[in-house]
Amino acid sequence: MNMKKLTVFVCIFSFILLLTSCMNSKYARVVGDYDVSNLKGSFLTSNNEAYAIGKNSIGRPVFKDASKAWEAFIVDYADGIAAIQKEYNLQPISKDDYRLYLSCGIEMPEGLASIAENECKDVSYFLQIYSNSFR
Repeated sequence: MNMKKLTVFVCIFSFILLLTSCMNSKYARVVGDYDVSNLKGSFLTSNNEAYAIGKNSIGRPVFKDASKAWEAFIVDYADGIAAIQKEYNLQPISKDDYRLYLSCGIEMPEGLASIAENECKDVSYFLQIYSNSFR
């Protein structure tokens, strides 16, 4: 009897995981080109292919390879990430825990050097596009 319940539970759990992964991949898939002229962020003019942007199935901008974009972002915007983390006493940024950085980068207080201020804003601009891959 317990084995039967366990089997049913595993089947239901597997089905839910499969359904969830299919729903998420719909938004991560690039289905065409995206006009980046209305987007903000210095990464848009970078020659780094990791920041290549396409359009997902619902018309939102997404990174063509979100994983490569994340790896480049962590290196290229380390100073902005560190400034946001320090100012708002945040936990280290991660692929699963970045949402506070998205909003805090735009809201950094005045008085930073303009380069640091711009980099903090770029952190938010990047994360806006990055998050489109998963919602």
